[in-house]
Amino acid sequence: MIGNELFVEEFGSQSPGEHAQLVYKADQKFPVDIFQSAKSGDALGPKYFFFQLSDPKKHKWVSTPENLFLTIKPLQLISNDLLLFQGSTPTWTASYLLNLKNGKVSPLGSGSAEYIGDGHFILHGYKGYARKDRDDPLGAYWADVLVDKEGAIIKFLSKGNVCYPLRYLINTEDEHPKLVQGLDQKICVEQ
Repeated sequence: MIGNELFVEEFGSQSPGEHAQLVYKADQKFPVDIFQSAKSGDALGPKYFFFQLSDPKKHKWVSTPENLFLTIKPLQLISNDLLLFQGSTPTWTASYLLNLKNGKVSPLGSGSAEYIGDGHFILHGYKGYARKDRDDPLGAYWADVLVDKEGAIIKFLSKGNVCYPLRYLINTEDEHPKLVQGLDQKICVEQ
C-alpha cells in the first residue's frame, strides 16, 4: 500500500511550474484542480501530479512522488471535506482519500474504490499476496474487500475462480485487526 508519507504538501505560492498541464479542472462535482508536471521542464522527464486546493487565505499544493502514477482520476466527493481518487499505472491501481481542508492523503489500498456509505468502501481488484510460509505458496491474488476510511480490511468478499480458507491468504489475524471473518472461512479469489 502506498502511504501518506509519499505525498508532499507544498504551501504558499509554490506551483507545479510553467510546464504544468491541467488534467482536471475544478467544477461543482470535484472542487480541486489537478495538474501534471515534469517539474524540470522536460516533457519526457519525471512526472508529478499536483492537487491545487483552494483556500481563502492561500493555495495549498499536494504533490505525488516522482513517477508514482501515470494517471490520477477523481472518483467521488464523499463530503465537503473528502475527495476519493485513484492513481494508476499500467500494472496497478490504488485508491486514496484527499482531505480538501488540510491536504492530508489517506491510502485506502490497492484496487478501485467504491464508496458504499457510513465511512466504508469496497476495493474492487484489491491485490494481495498469499502466505509465504506454506509448502505450496499461492503468490499474488485479486479480490474485492470491504475497508474503512483508514484502509483497514473488514471483510474479504468472495469473488473469483479459486477458493481457499482465509488463513491461506493472510499471514496473521494481527495483520488485519478489524477483520470480521474467521480464518477457516473459504474465500474465492482470482489468480
